[in-house]
Amino acid sequence: MWTTSSVSLAFRAACVQLRIVRPHVCSNSYGVPDVPPIWLVNVTDEAMTDILYTKEMQKIFGVANFWRDPNYSNYLKHNEYLPLLNNELSDNITAAFRDNFLRVGHVSLYGSPQDMFITPWYSSMFEFYDEKENRNNMTNQPYYVSDSFGLKTLDERGGLTRVEVPHVHHAEWLHTESLFTEYMLPLLT
Repeated sequence: MWTTSSVSLAFRAACVQLRIVRPHVCSNSYGVPDVPPIWLVNVTDEAMTDILYTKEMQKIFGVANFWRDPNYSNYLKHNEYLPLLNNELSDNITAAFRDNFLRVGHVSLYGSPQDMFITPWYSSMFEFYDEKENRNNMTNQPYYVSDSFGLKTLDERGGLTRVEVPHVHHAEWLHTESLFTEYMLPLLT
């Protein structure tokens, strides 16, 4: 049974783990956040793509590695990290990536329309834009259709949970104990 003090301790431990552990397969982001830092106020998504897809930025700026242009061929050509990690490059597809992902057993994904940082917010649940920047469901994504890293297999065997949680800003996942208690703690029991 979880006591108040054990929940609080588990919450703090999970916050530390979330800051340290990196996922093996990652979703993506595109677009300047709803509340951008002052230096991003007048930067368009297109200009940001040009900046983040330079060789220099791909090598030194982690956010650049998670930037996904809705133009899929542009993304595959210029993003040096995410297509590799998601096993989307035809000359680099490895069974080990897929096998390792499927060993996880179950993946729970959470996202909020009020995230204000991840853009589009539903990319946290493996959805993204199409080339016209309309919402494109996870099952229509190229990596799902081709099952490049096993997401489709995991989903079809019931090993994928996707939950939309309204009114949660990005950083609240790390700092709000009630979110931890409601959404994360049940995964630990």
